Amino acid sequence: MSSTNYYIYADTISVGGAFSSTGTIYELQDTSGEWPGGAASSSSYTVKGGYQAMDLKYLSLNVSASSLSIGTLDSAAAKQTTTTVTIITDGDTGYTLSFTAVSGSHLVDVADGAVSGNGAEEYGFAASGADNLISGDAAVSAPLNVASNGNYSLSNRTTTLVFKAARSEATAAGDYAQSITLTGAVNF
Repeated sequence: MSSTNYYIYADTISVGGAFSSTGTIYELQDTSGEWPGGAASSSSYTVKGGYQAMDLKYLSLNVSASSLSIGTLDSAAAKQTTTTVTIITDGDTGYTLSFTAVSGSHLVDVADGAVSGNGAEEYGFAASGADNLISGDAAVSAPLNVASNGNYSLSNRTTTLVFKAARSEATAAGDYAQSITLTGAVNF
């Protein structure tokens, strides 16, 4: 029930329904003639029947710092900066946090799993948290899934992103800037 141009979240067979009334902070919908309606569940599943039970879920994404600076780099050691991403969702199948776009300039991508400095030029990030999908230090690239959880009714799922860089002595001093688009989505 989807293509590149549309997505039908749910369907139902009924004899009618309409927007009954709306206001500035509410919208009331009704249906008639549906059978069966409501929800049935056990410890391992939930089945929702009828239009009223098939609501599209919400997701809240909060980034603690949307603008970061690693500072002036030298060749002796790697420097880093941190931001925390918190996701809240009531999606039945959890969420996925991803880098969906990356643009701008940066140093050489980390290739050995660790931005360590010690004369090596590297740039990358590490992620931590219960839902983390990244192991060690990784290159900042897109598309890239950073964290995910498939559980129902999650609250305050936190992923910490640590961006790291080290410059080699052979690299001329300069300014590097990068824009990263973070996307949180309810899993379907």
